[in-house]
Amino acid sequence: MRADYLRATLPYETAVLVKGAERIRRGCPDVMAATIAGVDQLIIEHALRLHVCLSDPRIPEKDKKYARDVLPLVVEYIVTNKVGMGAKAGKEYKMLPDDFMFPPKMRIRDVLDELVQKGK
Repeated sequence: MRADYLRATLPYETAVLVKGAERIRRGCPDVMAATIAGVDQLIIEHALRLHVCLSDPRIPEKDKKYARDVLPLVVEYIVTNKVGMGAKAGKEYKMLPDDFMFPPKMRIRDVLDELVQKGK
């Protein structure tokens, strides 16, 4: 039940998060890198979760549709702000412990690159 709720609400939360980050960057162009880095990290996590949801055959198409609609917004933010570029291609990173959506390890940069390619 918890997983279904999260998967169904994730695209909406992601859209709000990205739009908020864009407003911060526009309103405070000199915002400290450390301040926006926390927001960018959340956007990376949301992008990875969207990838997991869209890759999961158990997720209903109706939930995937809005996720696909939100994905270009996320991809544009990632590309424009060079989010996640510190992650190395091909390297597996340990994911958040006890997070029921993520596998134990993911190739973060590879997933972000794949999302960018699909979003073009």
